Amino acid sequence: MKNIFRTFSFINKNSIYLLLYALPPVLLISVGFDMSQTLSVPQAESMFFAMHKSLSILYGGNILTRLLVFVLFVLCAALSVSFCERRMRIGVASLGKPFKQLNETLIVTLSAMALVLVGYEIMAVLASGVLHLFSKAALGVRQVATAVITLVFYLVLFLYATLFIMWPAYTLESGYSLSEGLGAGIKAISSRFFRVYFEALFPFLVTVPIMLCSELFFSWEITKYLIYALGFLVQTMYICVYPMVLYFDISGRERADLNTLIPYGKR
Repeated sequence: MKNIFRTFSFINKNSIYLLLYALPPVLLISVGFDMSQTLSVPQAESMFFAMHKSLSILYGGNILTRLLVFVLFVLCAALSVSFCERRMRIGVASLGKPFKQLNETLIVTLSAMALVLVGYEIMAVLASGVLHLFSKAALGVRQVATAVITLVFYLVLFLYATLFIMWPAYTLESGYSLSEGLGAGIKAISSRFFRVYFEALFPFLVTVPIMLCSELFFSWEITKYLIYALGFLVQTMYICVYPMVLYFDISGRERADLNTLIPYGKR
């Protein structure tokens, strides 16, 4: 639990920088987002396609918009990781320096997010296939199956994504190649994998129920939009900061940012 508190403490102290990096993709993805569609019960005759459509990010909306969201999230993650690495390593908080170091973080961040995206789409097909097995069942059974399969889908997806959570940190801090950084990151968390899994999942366990409840209790689109945006903002900032917090904890290195905050532009 200590790394959860350390992560939120870092976000609180450096929120202005992390907000500026995270806001563009968060504000864009929150437009028209509806989590209730994922839990809607498909018709029996089209369970596979309806389930796959609700899970897969390849359906609905403009493909260019979805591509833009992905690119913005990659940039957001790369800039945030670069900021965290520099802030924790030498204690300097700078808005512009992460842009100058973008080449160092962009490739590994893009690789990690691309593998997670591929895994997501493969699991979406598998989850849809499993749900299709219940297509002949009664409505009540299909309702329960939809909820359970959707929950298991995201829990397994996060289990898969946890394998890559330390990849950027070890690639950047240790000077490893992409393959070496991935191997070192997996090895570093192997003895504490499920603890890392829970700590990484924690903000989603808090924000996702709130985001789902917004569909039930609020009819104004602007209210739901703000709740979704806030939820995605917390998730995005946390998942970008947590790996670097964990890296310094595992490696035992002293964090320079725990001293006096250095204002923007200072060295």
